[in-house]
Amino acid sequence: MSSDNYFLRIQATINSYIRENSYHLDGSEVLEAIKCAVEQTYLLMNKKVVFNIDKAPFEIVDLSGEEVRSIPFKAMFALIKPGHFLEQIKFFVERFEREKIFATFRPLKGQIIKAEVMGETFFLGSRSYEWLRVNRIFEGTIREFGNKHGIYVESGKERLTVYPKDYRTWDIASHICDETGYVMSINPHRKILRLKKQGKAVIFNLFGTLAVMPSDERIKDETYRQGEERDVVLYDVNQTAREGYQLYVSRRQIHFVVSYLASYIPEFREVRIRSIAREPGVCCKLLLQYNGNGKIRWGRYEAVLREIQNKLSGERIEFIEYRDDIESVLQQALGYSGSIKVNTFEKTAMVVTTRKGAIIGKGGVNVKLAGMLTGYKFTVLSPDEYVSVVKQEATAC
Repeated sequence: MSSDNYFLRIQATINSYIRENSYHLDGSEVLEAIKCAVEQTYLLMNKKVVFNIDKAPFEIVDLSGEEVRSIPFKAMFALIKPGHFLEQIKFFVERFEREKIFATFRPLKGQIIKAEVMGETFFLGSRSYEWLRVNRIFEGTIREFGNKHGIYVESGKERLTVYPKDYRTWDIASHICDETGYVMSINPHRKILRLKKQGKAVIFNLFGTLAVMPSDERIKDETYRQGEERDVVLYDVNQTAREGYQLYVSRRQIHFVVSYLASYIPEFREVRIRSIAREPGVCCKLLLQYNGNGKIRWGRYEAVLREIQNKLSGERIEFIEYRDDIESVLQQALGYSGSIKVNTFEKTAMVVTTRKGAIIGKGGVNVKLAGMLTGYKFTVLSPDEYVSVVKQEATAC
């Protein structure tokens, strides 16, 4: 078989590999990967060569000796097995794919993108291929199972039964989810497996490339049906990932709301945002400073804000104007018009009201977000509770 035929067969094999893995490389990039693999193969044998793919027939030019000579492409396989050479090419193909995705999506980082839902899954990265051996039947709590097998568990009092077997990490995650509702995922930053009561990761199609939204980046109680489109923010583009996903998207990131507002309301780009506090899917409070540019008339954007709220699963957006009068800012943050006892030195504030439940909010969300927004620690008391506190302080004195 001629050198050209050898080369064309290898090229066809790599093209098939690219199609099977849904890679995005074109013909010239495949040729470049083969060129790099040839030169790397000879470099490992302490030979410096240049693979000329622009010349017909293809030739390998040996620059190692005093005399420049040409080596037939076919002759390389007397030194290395074709299977090993294909592995070298795949290494460069994967590297080029990562670099291409990085170059394509890096400029879109931080932007809102409309993406198609592909489905829900466990997000375990390359660790989904690991194996976990259970030597004898395990009966105990999830936390005990996690401690035994090096899996971080949040809470974990539920009982679990696991039978002796060699489990792939993916399979044991499915079994635990079916038995207890706990979902296993990997923290993409700390690289640890963990179990938690949460939703699964969501896979999106982002312009033909798969992106993952880890379970921690979902809006609570939000459902994702295959084929529907959702707005997501691209918050990380990972160039180093060799297995799993490179693109990470979110609907929980704080600047997700800011990007929405800036895209719908042009005047919002001129406003200085001093701080943001957000409980995704529930409420987002923004502390704004207008810098003499004139206030935004929010009434003009009532329909727009309602549309944004619907896209964020009913999340309420509140705007608080920054002023030098700190009591006024705290009142706006709480949604309370009464008097507030403020200690600016200790950054604490006390509210005495008959509307304690409304000020605290469902699950304490309102007062928690107001505290996050302003940096003040709030104490909300009913009149009776306030009288009791005053009596205790008087007795203590």
